[in-house]
Amino acid sequence: MSTATTPQSPIEVCLHGHGIVCGLEVHINHNCDIHLTGGTAITPSGGLIHIGDKTFSYYLIEPSPEVQAYFPHNTRNEERINRTVLELFSSKGYNPGTTDSLKQQSPEDTPTPDLLSDKILVVLFRINDPSKQYFLLVSPSLLLEKGDSDTLNKVKELSKSDISEARSRLHKRPQRGERIYPSELIDQAFRPYLQLREVIVPRFGYKELAIADRSQPFGTDNFVNPFSKIKTFKTIFEEYKAILDDLIPEFAEALEKLHAIYGDQFTHKGKHYWDKYRKILTGKWQVFLEKGEHLYYIQYYHDWLADLVKAYDELCEELSAFVGKCHCHSKENQPGEFGLLRLGPVLGGSTSYTPLLFRDSFEPPLIDGHNEEDWNRIRFHHWRLMMMIWTFDLPQLKLDEILVKRGYLESAKEFEDSTNYFERMPLGDLPLKFTPSQTPETPLAGQAIPYYYPLDADSPYSLHQYWNYRLTQMHRTKHIRSYNAIPDRDSYTAVGEKKYHLDAQFPVAFHLRQYPFLRAEGHMGKPVGLVQVPGAVPAEFKADLKIWAELLRQQNLSLQVIGIPVSELPDFVSQFGDIPGNALHWGLEHIGGLAYGQTLVLVYTDTDEQIELSECKKDSDPEVAKNTIIADFTIPVFLGKTI
Repeated sequence: MSTATTPQSPIEVCLHGHGIVCGLEVHINHNCDIHLTGGTAITPSGGLIHIGDKTFSYYLIEPSPEVQAYFPHNTRNEERINRTVLELFSSKGYNPGTTDSLKQQSPEDTPTPDLLSDKILVVLFRINDPSKQYFLLVSPSLLLEKGDSDTLNKVKELSKSDISEARSRLHKRPQRGERIYPSELIDQAFRPYLQLREVIVPRFGYKELAIADRSQPFGTDNFVNPFSKIKTFKTIFEEYKAILDDLIPEFAEALEKLHAIYGDQFTHKGKHYWDKYRKILTGKWQVFLEKGEHLYYIQYYHDWLADLVKAYDELCEELSAFVGKCHCHSKENQPGEFGLLRLGPVLGGSTSYTPLLFRDSFEPPLIDGHNEEDWNRIRFHHWRLMMMIWTFDLPQLKLDEILVKRGYLESAKEFEDSTNYFERMPLGDLPLKFTPSQTPETPLAGQAIPYYYPLDADSPYSLHQYWNYRLTQMHRTKHIRSYNAIPDRDSYTAVGEKKYHLDAQFPVAFHLRQYPFLRAEGHMGKPVGLVQVPGAVPAEFKADLKIWAELLRQQNLSLQVIGIPVSELPDFVSQFGDIPGNALHWGLEHIGGLAYGQTLVLVYTDTDEQIELSECKKDSDPEVAKNTIIADFTIPVFLGKTI
């Protein structure tokens, strides 16, 4: 980096970035002076500014002509404290006729909140001679008006919406005719990731089932055990449907906001390219309801939404931590011969440990250091999110037909779509599986790929290529654990004719120390093969499933799997309620699997069930047959023989 004080060429900015490089922090001393630590900054035009330590106790009653020319403002004596601009002055050369104190009469007092709470410390400098510097306290609104017009327009646009609920202001006493903007909106304009919407997934049972009295406030005093109300699959279905009916449109709106802000940066095709993925998201839910078949898959839809929200949250965190942009077209934001460097608000000893408003923090270019790598990973994780929407499918649903019908994929290119995996595989061959994985709270890249994302060796859409950024870069995606690691030439784990990566094909044959969780998949919608295993569980817990029991024996896993008819769930969860002083409760929770030493409860129908939906045509056929597995829940204990 050049150390000259003359402006550098724009190419310097492209290579090095601009903003405050080091120092230039604003503090209040114990004697109430404003103290600026020395430091260095690079301007958008490439100029290098050095500033030594500065201490300010006063401001000029009449500002310098250069300041008044750049920031025209009222300097009448009675409005000194309320001015939008104050030119700071050090203690040397104090003259009561030309300067006034920043602080109250008592040296014990800090500068008045009215003076500093609505001011930003800036440096006005000559572009052709950065050593000529003026230090000012300036109103935030004035900075918006004099600064980047794009930022001001964003603030004005945000002020028309309800994106900010807070009412705090940077201005305590605005000038006459001065526009007031909440600091939250200004922050969102400077840092667009703050505009991204939060999406929270409700816990099963606590959307509608657990509410004791709908006329009372939501809360624990108004909760009952949701499983005490479940006697049919319809009750489970309606609870999941209530969650998804609200959550899917909400998530689609969150994606729309994401793409409005970052869509152009995620692809060269423009942000509207992402519209189809949001339509696929809502379309797959609509098709599921309109078909009115295979409704036992609704728990998987809930899992899918939980995956998407987790992937979205991980992406938002990465965007919030990323700093860098292309500076090839950067220029001084201010017109004329002067430039402006913003040092931020005077906060005293307080800090929020978040980026400060109106501080020109250093912004490196995309090619600097790890920035290119970080941005590549961000784009990768966004594409993973889109492929999770694109490829989601389940046996017999054929959700990939939406891609063809809506013109997103030509029928002749169907082989390129990984979701046709279920059409190629005979359904009888789809096994039950325990897949070793990390726990659900682990970042997605560390978990096994779920059952409902079909994988294909040759498809450009197959999710295994976008699941783990580091493994993709290292060309080790064939080792990712998944239900769909199958012994087939189209399997992503294939390395040659009838040769596969065995650690992905048979993960339980390799050490499990870093895999404390097991995904349990492949059972939903299958008939429950009830075969009593003598002595495996107490009779009141009904029956074990023969195939699960065999898997546990073969794979040497310390787990338990039991089957419960849906009509008996209320009795099951309350069987210890009559014992005085007994606080034991099963605590059923759906997490898509279980840890070692826990119990998986497979819930199945004990009668045929017909579920009429307003979204599909009416008929008299039952949608779910008797003895069909329709849900699974986990108990965080091993029931064993002793209970």
